[in-house]
Amino acid sequence: MLDLLLAHGGATATTLGERLPVTRQAVAKHLGVLDRGRPGAHEADGARAPL
Repeated sequence: MLDLLLAHGGATATTLGERLPVTRQAVAKHLGVLDRGRPGAHEADGARAPL
C-alpha cells in the first residue's frame, strides 16, 4: 500500500482496493491508521492535510 501511495502521489481507498488483494474497507482502515500516525496530519484550523 505504501509503495502504491508513493508511486502515485496519493490515491483513494477505492483506487488502492482495486490494486490490492484486500477490500476497500480494509484499505480505508489502513489509511486511517497511517493518517493518525503522521505528525502534522491535521492543520491548526482542523483541515486535514492530503495523504
